[in-house]
Amino acid sequence: MDLSTLEHHKYIKLIEFALSQKNFSKVQACEAAGLTRQEFDFVRHEIFILSGAQTEYVNDHEEYEWKLSTQAFFNYLQFSEFKFAVSAAKKAQLTAMAAIVISGILAIGSIVVTVLN
Repeated sequence: MDLSTLEHHKYIKLIEFALSQKNFSKVQACEAAGLTRQEFDFVRHEIFILSGAQTEYVNDHEEYEWKLSTQAFFNYLQFSEFKFAVSAAKKAQLTAMAAIVISGILAIGSIVVTVLN
């Protein structure tokens, strides 16, 4: 799975939505993340620390305070660090390629100057 696929994954979108909103309904979360209500029900026990009101039936339109589990939060932090590492690696590769090209040009210039003298 490549980075662009991961960035647009439904679970990543759900966690990002939960980080930006303290209280929300199941419908709001599903719309923001592109999840079905069944998908939300499937992952809510893994992503959120649930209160007693949320462990049983959750009304689709009622707003609750949703708290990310520590596991979901730290996994999201690792994903953010992975995105940064991929970005930094791409920049480093471009810088290295530029350095190689400049070194080649300088080497050829040095040879040309030596031959002309």
